[in-house]
Amino acid sequence: MIKSFKHKGLRKFFETGNLSGVQPGHKQKLRIRLIALDSSTCIDDMNTPGWRLHSLKGNRQGLWAIDVNKNWRIVFECQMGSDQGKCHNPLLTCIKFFKKLEKQLLAAPF
Repeated sequence: MIKSFKHKGLRKFFETGNLSGVQPGHKQKLRIRLIALDSSTCIDDMNTPGWRLHSLKGNRQGLWAIDVNKNWRIVFECQMGSDQGKCHNPLLTCIKFFKKLEKQLLAAPF
């Protein structure tokens, strides 16, 4: 169950379907993943082939991520204890280096 969001656009999309805060091309994949995240009871529920569920390391230890598209991920935290099974703060994130590279490739003349 999703308890809270950090990304306002993702929250708005999840609650109302409004695409103003997310990439329109990610609409279908985001909807499927957010519904799965909301209905999951444990982290293994998110281990769907092709979603590449993985735990993060370093200063993001304790967070999990699933793929949305290329370099776009949904990063989330699953709390244990009294909130067991509830996922907090889903956040659509992007690895900046790849996004910058993608912009350069799109701007390059062919």
